[in-house]
Amino acid sequence: MRISYKTDANAEAWRSDWPAASLADRLSAMNMTLSSSAELLLRLHWVAVLRSRVRALSGGVQTVADGIKSILVGADIVQLVSTILRHGPQYFRVMQDGLSRWAEKRGLPRSLICAVA
Repeated sequence: MRISYKTDANAEAWRSDWPAASLADRLSAMNMTLSSSAELLLRLHWVAVLRSRVRALSGGVQTVADGIKSILVGADIVQLVSTILRHGPQYFRVMQDGLSRWAEKRGLPRSLICAVA
């Protein structure tokens, strides 16, 4: 997810009105672009290349299949911020259930897919 302020004035208003402003008001003051599956390939490549140093994948994971690809290249942690913003917190359960079914079909331990923190 990339967040940038339109102007410094908007940024200052956003900070000063924090307690009073609604989330919709705060978000309307920002340009916000959520990640998509189209960004995943490059991230998968670099997680695989840097496996000994990078164990988390951030951005581009939108579906269970995207999560599976992330695990297969070596990610231990997969960030789902854009997905959750797009689909709501109930999508954590969709991802967890889908990844658990995938692991079970392959005889992998259910503990491979941990509970969502």
